[in-house]
Amino acid sequence: LRIGLLFSLLSTFAFCMLPESSNDGLAYQLNIAKLFLRQSSIAPVEYDVSSYQSFLQNMLYTVGLMFRNVPIAKLFHWLTGVLLVLAVVATVEQKTGDISLGVLTATFLWFTPTLINQITTAYVDVGVTLFVFLSVYLLIEKPRGKWMDIFYSGVLMGIAISIKFMAVTACFAATICLLLRVVDALFKSVSRSSLRRE
Repeated sequence: LRIGLLFSLLSTFAFCMLPESSNDGLAYQLNIAKLFLRQSSIAPVEYDVSSYQSFLQNMLYTVGLMFRNVPIAKLFHWLTGVLLVLAVVATVEQKTGDISLGVLTATFLWFTPTLINQITTAYVDVGVTLFVFLSVYLLIEKPRGKWMDIFYSGVLMGIAISIKFMAVTACFAATICLLLRVVDALFKSVSRSSLRRE
């Protein structure tokens, strides 16, 4: 299983070296990066309505295009997929203590048709998934300290939204996690105070 996942990671890395052929990657994602480079600014381009949206990852694609190298731009998206797989492995291992289960879960995620089809393109959806996953993870994890993990979760959700504005829909799930956490903290506080009175 680990060998299969490693082989897939390496083969998708190799596929990133091929020229971009996806519709959105050419007409939308890389085009915006090219326009940013052309005007030497990340300011919206007056004649392209799509340049007014959030494009954090596309700004990373400009690094590859700066060197006239589309594969470098595509590797930024591939790297977010690898980081997502590593985050899933680490999370499942932390929760269950079984790294084999983490690798199995990450393998299922990696071979999801949407992810495996997009990972070798200059899309941004896997990057959004990575940051939403990390954001929600911080909210459902046991609190460490004085609620700073909620701040970091908000920063990660903000990064996801700055990659693709549709990530704002994930704020609904994050809000539910946050509310559950606040209710749990209030319930524990009330139960502790009632135990002290007794």
